[in-house]
Amino acid sequence: MIEKGIFIVGFRKSGTTSLFDMLSRHPSVGRPAFKEPQFFCLDEETVERHFDWYASAMVRDDKALLDASTLYVHDPRVRRTIARHVRQPRFVICLRTPVSRFISAYTHMCNRGRSERRPLDEVLAGHTSSAAGELLAQEERNLAQAKREGRVDPNYLGEDYHRRSFGAHFPTRLPDADVFYRYFKESLYSRVLDGWDGPEVRLVSFERLIRRPEAEMRALLEFLELPFPDDFDCDLPANRNIAVRESPRLIRIKDHLRRHGMTRLLPGRLAMGIKRFLGAPPSIGITESNKATLWRLLEEEFTYWRLNRPEVHESWTGTRKASRLP
Repeated sequence: MIEKGIFIVGFRKSGTTSLFDMLSRHPSVGRPAFKEPQFFCLDEETVERHFDWYASAMVRDDKALLDASTLYVHDPRVRRTIARHVRQPRFVICLRTPVSRFISAYTHMCNRGRSERRPLDEVLAGHTSSAAGELLAQEERNLAQAKREGRVDPNYLGEDYHRRSFGAHFPTRLPDADVFYRYFKESLYSRVLDGWDGPEVRLVSFERLIRRPEAEMRALLEFLELPFPDDFDCDLPANRNIAVRESPRLIRIKDHLRRHGMTRLLPGRLAMGIKRFLGAPPSIGITESNKATLWRLLEEEFTYWRLNRPEVHESWTGTRKASRLP
């Protein structure tokens, strides 16, 4: 059994990678071999059978385990499964303005090997009500049609994820990998968080983390029962995929490129640029009309947070004129 674990369980495109990178700098936290293992989403038999594989990759000496897997927040079984394997689990949930998270997730999927091939107008087609149930039902209809027409990649991260991504020796299939195309479902936080309450859970505002990183990290480390080192680095990393097995030499090269303004030559960005050039993908083209539609459709979600968690809603007001924020 693992003694202590820190789990960043969601939400995708809400600062989870930045928070993972910041926490991994702490001397009492072990930097794992993998980011986003999504291991506890698997069926219980697979988790039990291959838990040693997970532990060997994720635990470093006597340091706290760090696992950032954004599918966890959508699966109510995960918290119970983790409790059977980790004696002192702590769960962190990152929240971002729902409209910004929606657009960021959609853009991300368009850029991931063109897994998402629909223009945003098509994603939003048929949506007329801000009621959560109707938003989700229409999203399901749109996604089913997109699958039939080959407008999304139906195998994105689903089949054999752990073997392909991490070299695992056993076959797996992630449940409900289609959630990556369910942009409304992932932005309706209030419908997901019912099973994520209690003293072991902390919500972190992405916007507040950006505005005052040191204060937010001090509060988070206090929640995690970890000291705040005098030399702790609270600088937010650039928004990038983090390769947790990078050599010291590669890290030095990347830092040099960033310091001299040559971020386009970073390995990940360079590879993505080449893919875009060869694939000649169309411009994503998010319009002001699209954004206005999203603000209207997500109005009830904003209202929930304004009435029930005003401190979170307050942190979002800087993303739009406060007088117009729902």
